[in-house]
Amino acid sequence: MTNAQKNIEMLFNEKFCTQLEYRLCYELENSTNPNLKGFWCDGISWFPTENQLTKKYVNDNRKIETKA
Repeated sequence: MTNAQKNIEMLFNEKFCTQLEYRLCYELENSTNPNLKGFWCDGISWFPTENQLTKKYVNDNRKIETKA
């Protein structure tokens, strides 16, 4: 694994995904859309495919896809 991959992996980790989960729950609970009021997030997968953690992939796509 290259240093760039390690840096991205350090930022996209379990702690980040947990914070994202709580933020999604907060946004759903406080949404002005009544259709979203009953939804919540029960976790974010922090195991993206390895090619998504390359600097080139993140720079080209500006995203890391995962599942909530």
